[in-house]
Amino acid sequence: MKKIIFAAVMVVLSADLFNDKDNVGTNTVYDIKEIVCMERDRRWESMVSAICQRESGMDDMARNPRSSAAGRFQMLRGYVDDVNRICGEKRYTYDDRFNPVKAREMFDIVQDHYNHEKDIDKAIIMHRGKKDWKYFNDVKRLMEERK
Repeated sequence: MKKIIFAAVMVVLSADLFNDKDNVGTNTVYDIKEIVCMERDRRWESMVSAICQRESGMDDMARNPRSSAAGRFQMLRGYVDDVNRICGEKRYTYDDRFNPVKAREMFDIVQDHYNHEKDIDKAIIMHRGKKDWKYFNDVKRLMEERK
C-alpha cells in the first residue's frame, strides 16, 4: 500500500511540475487509478502463480493419486463441472485441466463468478475449497518471494 501511495504522489507531483500550465493536473486522477489497477493486477497474477506453484510446482501434467485433482491448478472434476454449470453449457472437459490456457480460463470463470471483487485472500481460500491456514500462508509466502 505504501508503494501505491508513493507512486500516486509521484504522479501528482510530476504532473504539476512537468506539464505546461494549461494541462496541469488534467490526467492526474486517471494516472492514479491506472497505477492502482496495475498494482492490483500485478498482485493478482502473483497470487495465481503462487497457487500453481503450491499446487503442482507449475506442472501441467500433475496428478494427485488420492483424488481427481489434476493439472497445474490441481482442479478436481467437480471444479470443471461447476465451470460448465456457470457457463450454461459443457464448454470444458476434464482433460482441459492439463491445458494451461484452458485451466486458467476455468480458474478465471470461477473467480469472476464467486469473487468478482478479486479479493486475493478469498481467492486463495476459495481455490483450496476450505480454510486451510497452512495452504493460505504458503501461497502468501510464495507471493512475497515473487516481489
